[in-house]
Amino acid sequence: VVIRQDGAPSSATCTPAGGSYTCEVGGLAIGVEHRFAARAVNEVGESRSTPEAVGWAYRAPATPTATAEQTGVAPGGDSGTVRVRVSGGADVLEYRFLVDGVHMHSLTPRGAGGTADAEVDVPVGDHSFQVVPVSRYPHPLNEPNTGAATPAQPLLVAGPPKIRSLTLTTEPGGSTVMATVDLSANWGEGTRYGVSTTGACAANTPGLPSEPIPLNGTTGDTMVVTVFTSNDRGDAAPITRQIVVGDT
Repeated sequence: VVIRQDGAPSSATCTPAGGSYTCEVGGLAIGVEHRFAARAVNEVGESRSTPEAVGWAYRAPATPTATAEQTGVAPGGDSGTVRVRVSGGADVLEYRFLVDGVHMHSLTPRGAGGTADAEVDVPVGDHSFQVVPVSRYPHPLNEPNTGAATPAQPLLVAGPPKIRSLTLTTEPGGSTVMATVDLSANWGEGTRYGVSTTGACAANTPGLPSEPIPLNGTTGDTMVVTVFTSNDRGDAAPITRQIVVGDT
């Protein structure tokens, strides 16, 4: 068997496999289409050519290098801005940024250098991320034209703490109010909180409240209680509740 490439003889290497042949043509540029036809050969001569088939050389893109780092917090604190930087080969059409295995964003390389960066909104939480390169050339056998993903790397996205609730209780005729505060660190570090009856307070108590906080007042007066909290990602909006001290 001989192979003709674009109407001319080629230097293909053909190997018999049962009643068929497997032929390999070298020296092709990745992604450039060619027309191929085969002819059978014996001691008498060559057969007519088969109908032409279109094919091209293909190579999966190499695994890129990638980093992802939180650079900001979205309004509301439920997600954060993550800066993704990727470096790979010139044959990459796009990079798929995956968080916990889910495709979150596609990055387009700049020019022909294979580098790309983008800011991606990612929900708060303890995640892992990967980047998958996609070739700019289709796979000749209609298989996925993607390369191997980067190894999974950790990605922590945090926001300011959240005040889930503030509950006030008082004993009938008493002068003390118990403030039960439910806070979430929202994946941030260094969470602190404070409770005030004057409307002004610093969040200077470290950690999360684990039991009700006693507040002294005057029986029959209305007590206004405000909770403040912050962490390394920012401050939460304070919330305020009020109660009549010692009310039944």
